[in-house]
Amino acid sequence: MKFFLQRLFKFAAYTAAGVVILLAIAVGLFRLFLPRLPEYQDDIKSWASAAIGMEVEFSGMDARWGLSGPELLFRDTALVRVDGQSRVVAAEEVRVGIALTRLLVEGVRVVDRVVIRGASIEVRQLEDGQWWIQGAP
Repeated sequence: MKFFLQRLFKFAAYTAAGVVILLAIAVGLFRLFLPRLPEYQDDIKSWASAAIGMEVEFSGMDARWGLSGPELLFRDTALVRVDGQSRVVAAEEVRVGIALTRLLVEGVRVVDRVVIRGASIEVRQLEDGQWWIQGAP
């Protein structure tokens, strides 16, 4: 029984060490590519616009490594209708978290969570009693 526990402990130690090494490599690569992020700002805007069907506008972006994986932070973000005349949502800050397990295992970028701070939505009541939300009745 003692021999089995020793083997189990060794296996757990090697597995933990392997996971730590893989995470260190991932963080190193993340820090290596972080300075190149502004080069891809226009590509990210077009990808996000195509994904949600509205124009995405933001003044700046940053990338971080949160507790649950990589995050993209967008500042002064706005979603604008395709006609370009009205904003649907405006926010001071939008954080998009990417599912790390799906990224590593399947190689697919999947949004895991979205955090919006300082959002504003415009709602008006028209003279005939109908409501107007973000430029649409």
